[in-house]
Parts: sequence; structure tokens; C-alpha cells
Amino acid sequence: MSDSPPPRVTIVGIGGALGSGTSTLAGLLREHVGPERCVVIDADDYFVREDVHSLVHRLREIRSSSVSGAAPSDILVLVQGSVLLATSLLQGLLDVKVFIDVPSGVLAARMERGEREGHDSKLRRSVQSMGSDIQGDTDRYARSADIILDGLSLSALDSKVLWGAIRAASSRGPLG
Repeated sequence: MSDSPPPRVTIVGIGGALGSGTSTLAGLLREHVGPERCVVIDADDYFVREDVHSLVHRLREIRSSSVSGAAPSDILVLVQGSVLLATSLLQGLLDVKVFIDVPSGVLAARMERGEREGHDSKLRRSVQSMGSDIQGDTDRYARSADIILDGLSLSALDSKVLWGAIRAASSRGPLG
């Protein structure tokens, strides 16, 4: 029986408008940290199913439970997606908030390209149905973010530097 404490769980939200690169960034961080220590949750999947409350419940369970059989290092949970901008329920569960800022003209071009390539547009339609409030939500999320990234330069981002910034921003102390 081990006397070591259970691993800490740190929940990082990666938010940005549709097409900003939240999935790309989550993948880069998971690769850097290692899949054995990192879980990625796509919040937009819950939003499309109109089940954000299930995601809130899942995050609360993750936060309150000890992770049995896990490595002795910390566990990183990355919650990514544009839905993070639209609900304060999720924002209150995040230890660190990362915002990816991309000019609206670039986002429109990315969305148009996605539609031409046949990507599902159900989420886009759902977000559009929210009306003009989404811009206010985006602005509020950006103002409350611990880290703001230039979405035009994600491909040049050094994941080691970003990981250091996340560790420094974590209110729960340095991560492994």
C-alpha cells in the first residue's frame, strides 16, 4: 500500500471561437505532457448534445475523486472548445483559462473552408443561434483568461514554453 497522496488534477480550459485552433492546441499539449498524464475533453460535443450539465458533473467528479492506479505525477485535464466561451458553469471549474485569439476574417475563412471540406456544421449552427451574445461571451472569456495566445501562430508555438506558462498560472501550485 502506497503512502503517497493521490495525483492532483488540474483542469485547463482552452477556449476560442469556432475554428480558432482549440483542438490543435489541446493535441500539442497532450503530446508534450504525455497521454498517460493527460485527458482531453471536447466540450463542444456536450454542447451539440445540449448536455453541458453532464460535462459540469463529469468535471466535478474528476475534481473530487482520487485517481486510482494513476502514475504518481499530476493529471492534466484539458477541456477545449468554443462552448467554454458561452457558459460560466464551466469557467468556474477551470484552474487555468487559455484563450486563442484569431481575427474574425480569418475565422470566417476557416469556417468556409471547413464547410467545403464537409465538416459537420451542427455546432456552428448552434452557436449562431445564440445570436449576438456570443461576442460578449468571447470578450468576457478573453478578459478572464490567464493566458492569451495568438491563434495565427499556433504552428510555431513551443509547447514547452506554453506548458511552463500553464504551470505558473495554476492556482494549485506547480505541476509536474
